[in-house]
Amino acid sequence: MKGNEQYGQVLFLGKGSFGSVYRVKETDTGKLFACKVADRAGRKYLEKEAMLLSELKHPLFPFYKEAWESDEKMFLCMEYVPGDTLETFVQRRGKISEETILSTIEKVKEFAVGSDVELIEKGVRHAGSFWEKSDGTEADF
Repeated sequence: MKGNEQYGQVLFLGKGSFGSVYRVKETDTGKLFACKVADRAGRKYLEKEAMLLSELKHPLFPFYKEAWESDEKMFLCMEYVPGDTLETFVQRRGKISEETILSTIEKVKEFAVGSDVELIEKGVRHAGSFWEKSDGTEADF
């Protein structure tokens, strides 16, 4: 992985609201990690996410491994959690109920007190297209 040679076997996993995510393998240990990569436009959000993850220690969140920068990009390496992406989950199972989303948001808020609300709201807005409200309409942000 550019800027940090301790990772290899890069596999593209998906694109989010401010960067791309790759599965990487730590060459010394063989452990898998997820690595988010942001360009200049997404750098400030990734910096905030790195700070938030480095402070949170809870099973609802992937553990923070490290972050680094190169000339053009920022990288955030964290625990790799295998399974569906949100988009794939919705394609297979259908839209997520408003009740489930609101319950999840409440759980996140419990551990994000004092954290960057803008970053959390940006993630929620990005996920909004994957859920429907209790009246059957899609969430509108």
